[in-house]
Amino acid sequence: MMNHLRNRIKIAFGLYMMVLIIIFCPNLFAANHALLIGIQNYPDTEKFRKRGFQQLSGPRNDIKQMKKILLAQPFEFSKDNIKILLDKDATHTAIEKAFADLSNRIKPNDFVYIHFSGHGSQHENKNPKDDKEVTTSIQGRWTTNDQTWVTYGASSGLYPEMDKDDRDILDDEINVWLAEIGKITNRIVFVSDSCHSGSVSRGPKMGVRAIGMDTRPYPKEILAPNGSPKGIRIGASMDNESAVETIQGGQSYGRFTWFWSQALNDFGPGETWGNIFQRTKTLMREEDIAGRTRVFQEPQIMFHNGDEDLKVLEGNFEKRGTRISVTVVDEKNKLFILIRGF
Repeated sequence: MMNHLRNRIKIAFGLYMMVLIIIFCPNLFAANHALLIGIQNYPDTEKFRKRGFQQLSGPRNDIKQMKKILLAQPFEFSKDNIKILLDKDATHTAIEKAFADLSNRIKPNDFVYIHFSGHGSQHENKNPKDDKEVTTSIQGRWTTNDQTWVTYGASSGLYPEMDKDDRDILDDEINVWLAEIGKITNRIVFVSDSCHSGSVSRGPKMGVRAIGMDTRPYPKEILAPNGSPKGIRIGASMDNESAVETIQGGQSYGRFTWFWSQALNDFGPGETWGNIFQRTKTLMREEDIAGRTRVFQEPQIMFHNGDEDLKVLEGNFEKRGTRISVTVVDEKNKLFILIRGF
């Protein structure tokens, strides 16, 4: 009788503790999910060349780098939870489907990481009263523009004129897709390593991730959803700037993605995504000061609903070894200069 009572008390206590853990530590049982998109080899058609495009060299390395980081400790994403779209698999409809599949797969409090590497561009904004976009000049007149992802096949002539896959993805569309994910979890980090990416929620110069604007009317204008968006949104450059590529170890990467990955390799317990972003900017500024780049780009970050405090990882783990960048070496006087940010 007493043993039976003790067992019931143990079971009740165990259930009570489980409820407390679920209430006060909701992320303990949460899963990690990632969508990684890289477009490096765009269709080389006469129609697409009219937009002044150049093939890129870094997106595939970007995605390979991010996958490696997410699979390794301390992130340890499951391979099954990382969806990768490269080149011809990254059409407009394929990316839209990947976002929808992601929103259908995740559970409350799950963490979602989305990373795009490829060309960015702009499109005339049909909803200027609702959107706050950069102001630029198009064909001699001033207008506010939407920012876009240039998907595989867009403006290439491979698809019918009014087909969705013949058009860029508007930032308004991305807002809609992210809003669906935000209905389930607010633990979202969205990174766009492309030109004009400051509000996206690479041009005529080699290694610049931008091409000319698609001035055709968009077949279906999509309004951004009402209400406050969720998640942390990070762009490799301001809306009116270029995002460029860099050579590291003989390989080409998106400049932002390279330093972003270095910052992720150097984070410690308790650090937030905002801390990682600031460290990335510092590393890029070090390169600017050292004169190793000719194009200035200013990464952007937007927080929503208290996301400033979103930690990279919960709990305790061993911090990786800290590295300090040498920015200037004076061999004659045997001096070197270190510049560390905040």
